[in-house]
Amino acid sequence: ASWYQSTILAHKYPDTPLSSQYLSNLLVKVGQEAIPFRFFQDLVAELSPQATLFYDITSLSSYTSTIAFFEYGHNRDGYHLPQVNMSLIVDRDRGIPLMYDLYPGSIVDVSTLHNTLEKLQALGVTGSTLIMDRGFCSGANLAALAEKQIPFIMPASRSFTAVKQTLSRLRQTVARSQNLHLFKEKMVFVEPVELTIEGISFSGYGYYSPQREQDERERFYRKLRETIDYLETIQLRQYQKPKQVFEKHAGTYASYLSWKAIDGRFSITVREKAVTQHINKMGLTLLLYQGVFTWDECLSLYRSRDLVERSFDMLKNDLALLPLNLKRRESLCGLLFVSFLSLLFRIQLQQQLQTTGLVKKYSLENVFLSLANIRWVILPGEKDRITDIGKNQRLILDASPILPEVQNFVTT
Repeated sequence: ASWYQSTILAHKYPDTPLSSQYLSNLLVKVGQEAIPFRFFQDLVAELSPQATLFYDITSLSSYTSTIAFFEYGHNRDGYHLPQVNMSLIVDRDRGIPLMYDLYPGSIVDVSTLHNTLEKLQALGVTGSTLIMDRGFCSGANLAALAEKQIPFIMPASRSFTAVKQTLSRLRQTVARSQNLHLFKEKMVFVEPVELTIEGISFSGYGYYSPQREQDERERFYRKLRETIDYLETIQLRQYQKPKQVFEKHAGTYASYLSWKAIDGRFSITVREKAVTQHINKMGLTLLLYQGVFTWDECLSLYRSRDLVERSFDMLKNDLALLPLNLKRRESLCGLLFVSFLSLLFRIQLQQQLQTTGLVKKYSLENVFLSLANIRWVILPGEKDRITDIGKNQRLILDASPILPEVQNFVTT
């Protein structure tokens, strides 16, 4: 309401209800109806996506204790808070999200794919290739993708015996001269593979990058050394439990270290076998696929999945979706739909900045700030006028149809 009062909207539409209670009721109404799914249907019908779709999931944390949908689970942002999980489907060609879905916070990534496949089918999405991360690789998901004959690209999970055996063999055979290729001017070894998982045959490509292996080794050993050094500086208090302190500060490196508490200090020993097993995995990736893809198509499509990660980042940070502070599940659903629409609009604006070349000079925030300086002044007698348009504002308005209503008004 405070923003509204400082704009011309308060003069043109003086009776617009913007109280907190009204907005809460509006979100509840939107959340109670099937508006989001109808919107997804219309969006898919308009765009007819047929190429590549990215699928991923993130956590949305909240301090609320009144919505049962919020549960404790694997929090991707590192918060120890109840959460809901939000999945997103992004169209690679257009760079925009097509749909989202919500799951209780305790639901793991691998369990969400079946429901998503059903919704994509209901929306009429057919023939598209799904690009997913390793967290979705399970026997049930692979069987569902094979049964529905959905093209996909996904890293193989090392939990399967067949994958472990294939990776062990690739470690011995992939780095041969006949497997050497250049990908974006970088050296990579590639070997096609066939393997059977849960009784189903899949094709894949094994990739080995010496440069990536070296970078991962250096990063791992540096963080391991830093973790050891820090643990050895900790002075344990009498009331502290050493095991809990160790696990808290060792984090993901706990499995590579052994410890003893001696005179209130940690004595740390490296578990060499665990470290060796981890090092042997570095630089080597196995991508499974269904469909017809060359090795470079698989790698290029998989590496471009950061589109969906950027969408999550925009939702959480640029659009300030977090922290969620709601009391009803319907309000949550309504807020996420409004946020989804805002995400679509923001991505479209960003794309227009890139298309027109304005991105070289302005960030999206700078565009907003610059255009916000255009003032519509109300004069005595209900007359009004636009303030003078500055050089930067004129450049933005002339170069891009970001705000056609503003452009048309200034022209008039």
